[in-house]
Order: sequence, then C-alpha cells, then structure tokens
Amino acid sequence: MMSRKCQYIYQRIILFFIINLIIFFISQNFLIKIQKPYVHRTYNNHKSILNNNLTFKNVSIVHYTTLYGIRTDSRTKIFNDNLKQICNILDPEDYLLADSVFVSLVDFVRFPSLSNGISYRSLHQSQLWIVHSEESPRNSYRIMDVKNIKDLDDWFNLTSTFKPESDFPIQYRGYRIKPKIGDLLKNKLNISLHQTINLTSDLLSDTFINESFIYLNTLSSIFHKELINRKKILLNLCPYTCNQPLPHHAIKSLQPYLKQTTQKVLNQNIVYIVWFVSNCNTHSRREDYVNKLRSQKGIHIDIYGNCKSIYHSPILSIQCQKGTSNCIENILLNYRFYLSFENSKCDAYITEKYWIQGLNGHTVPIVLGAKKEQYQRIAIPNSYIHVDDFQMINKNDNLIKYFLYNLM
Repeated sequence: MMSRKCQYIYQRIILFFIINLIIFFISQNFLIKIQKPYVHRTYNNHKSILNNNLTFKNVSIVHYTTLYGIRTDSRTKIFNDNLKQICNILDPEDYLLADSVFVSLVDFVRFPSLSNGISYRSLHQSQLWIVHSEESPRNSYRIMDVKNIKDLDDWFNLTSTFKPESDFPIQYRGYRIKPKIGDLLKNKLNISLHQTINLTSDLLSDTFINESFIYLNTLSSIFHKELINRKKILLNLCPYTCNQPLPHHAIKSLQPYLKQTTQKVLNQNIVYIVWFVSNCNTHSRREDYVNKLRSQKGIHIDIYGNCKSIYHSPILSIQCQKGTSNCIENILLNYRFYLSFENSKCDAYITEKYWIQGLNGHTVPIVLGAKKEQYQRIAIPNSYIHVDDFQMINKNDNLIKYFLYNLM
C-alpha cells in the first residue's frame, strides 16, 4: 500500500512539475515577444505599405511635463492626418512605454526614479529625451525646479531652444514679401523675385527602396508626403519669397509707391518712445539703458506695465489689459520708436518683443538682447535699430537724439 501511495504521490509531483514547466515556458516566450526589439519586415514596394495596412509600430511620444502649465495627453490633437499614421501621443503617466519623451524645462519638477536604486536612463537607454525651452538660458535656470544643474547631465538626447545649433531651433516668426508688393514689383516695375523653397517631388521617393525595411519605407513615404504638403503651404503663404530680404535695387524702385506714415505726436521736436515692460530687474540690465535714454533732453519715454511706478512714469490714459485685442497696436500709432528690450543677453534670443510688437505697428523697434550680428542673420534687414549702434551714449549726450532725429 505504501509503495503504491508513494508512487501516486511521485506521479503527482512529476505532473505538477511538468505543468509548471510548461506554464513557465509559455510565460517566458510571451515576455520575450513583448521585450523583443521590433524586427523590420521586408517589402519590395514601399509605396504600397500604406495601401495594404501592414502592421507598423507607430512612434509613441509623451509629454512628461506640462507646457507652460497646459497638459498634453492622448486626447490632444497635435499631429495632422498624415503624421497620425506613424505617431501616437500617450498620456504623461505612460512615459515608460514611449519611444520619445518631451520635457518643457520651465515646467520640469523631477526625473523618474526606480525604487531598486537602478538608474532609470541606464535601464531605458533607447528612449529619446527632448528638452524644450522658449526662455533664455538665464530664465530657464531661474524658473525650473532643479537644485543642481548637473542633475540634467546624461538625460537628454535632443534640444529645442532659440540657439541655431539646437536640434529643433525655435523662431517666433519669419517674414515674407507681401503678395501685393511682389505683384507691384513684377507687373509694374518688371522686377522678378525668385522663390527659394527647394523641395523636389523625388526628394524621398526612392531613398530606401533597396533596403526594403518597413520602418524606413513607411517613414520615407509619410515624410515625403509631409514635405510636399508643407511646400504647397509655404508657396501659398509666400508666393514670392520667405525669409529673404528684397534686393537693394528693388527697395529703391519701390520708394515712390510707398506711403509715408505719420505719428500722432504732440511735439515734433521731441522723440517719443514707448516701452511695454513687467519684469523690472533683469540680467540684460535694460533698466539702466532706459535710464540713460530718459536722462537725455528731447527724448520722452512712456512706460506701460508693472514697472512704470519704479521709473516714476506718469499714469497714462490708456492701459492694456492682457488679452485686450489691438490695444498695443493702437498705442504704437502714437510713437515713432519702440523699445524691444529682452530680459537676457543670450545668443539668438529674439522673441515676440521684436517679431510681434516690434513689427506689427508703424514704430521702429530699438532692440537689445542678442548680438548685432545675430539680428543681422535672423531679423528683417533695415527693420530695427540695435543698441550697439549707440556705443557712444556715455561720450556724447546728443548722439542718440541725433541718430533718432535723422530717422524721423
């Protein structure tokens, strides 16, 4: 009886072991499939990929932080219908599953960490981390919640900042030749402007044909279509040129056809300047420069914003509340010059102070922030005065006044 009983128990143990072995094998095989890197499938004609709806692992992107306090998640519409075919937006909580992680530096609080002491980045080396900042480096460091700047080391693969060397450089705006000016030059003055958008229809069509990888071929197809669509949009917005200044002979020919603008100034013998400002203590020390300007006879500066009391500026009849439509534009009509002074002196840091307020009215922006040569490379030629043109301010009290009068 004992031998039969032992044999029965032994059989049960063996059966139990086999069942567990099978379960373990199935579970491990399942985990391997999950963790296994995606293997490219071959396909001879990449143009038929989208038509045949072959399986394609979309690139998943997550906004790890908010963007100036605004949350971006899977319900946020970021991509157009074309890019939706290859890109997904995940919820911030799902950053572990993302291929690329987007971080807004001014909204950043802390990096993810693991409880077992293992470095998150060493465990997820394939993730691409992108750092984005629309502030100057000085302001980014001041605003972000980081105790030690070295904590950012070895985290980010790509950058998106104002610096031209950035992987995804930011520029508030570009500029174009207005269609009516282009038509005038072409039809009346017989001056042709050549469009500089150089995208051909065959740019990416056969790039990866021989490789036959589904990823590369699909990306090639989508990006090719996207580039062509954007080319059409640019050509519609800029039928003549985008971000290309008019040649000197064209400007000279246009002069008789341009209307002269006049400001509603109280006294033609006084140079009226306007400044909109709320940050009263900045790295650029723009405050000192304004004080030097205000100390000169014949120059009158009206100050709008939170700093007017510091400068003992008179209370003005018009005050622009944030979000008030066309308020700043209407104020600018009363001035010949506008102070486009940035809060920091940093490379290529040219913001809406120049691109929007400085160019939307009929005032001439006086700019301070990025170096003069950077304005010459990025901004519209002959559309501004750089403070470096006034280096003699301390040596000749009448220089700025003389310079401004010669521009009026």
